[in-house]
Amino acid sequence: MAILVDITSQMASALSTSFWLVLTEKVGAALFLIEGFDAGMMEAAYQYLCKDDLAARMFIGRPPIQQKVWLDNFKEDYERSVPSTPQG
Repeated sequence: MAILVDITSQMASALSTSFWLVLTEKVGAALFLIEGFDAGMMEAAYQYLCKDDLAARMFIGRPPIQQKVWLDNFKEDYERSVPSTPQG
């Protein structure tokens, strides 16, 4: 019985790892096709989506125009949270 539990646990771990690899690949593929955003903001968006699987799945499921809307909204939040550097 202990062997069955161990094998089941290993299988669940492998599936979870596979899910995360596929999800991060899909997020990156969709996200980095969108142009017009600062590289730092895009990296922050990628990290955010990789940490929140529901947000990532919802982002991937949207059509490209809605993904851009999501990024526009993320950009507003990002710019409020990152201190601006003085010009001059």
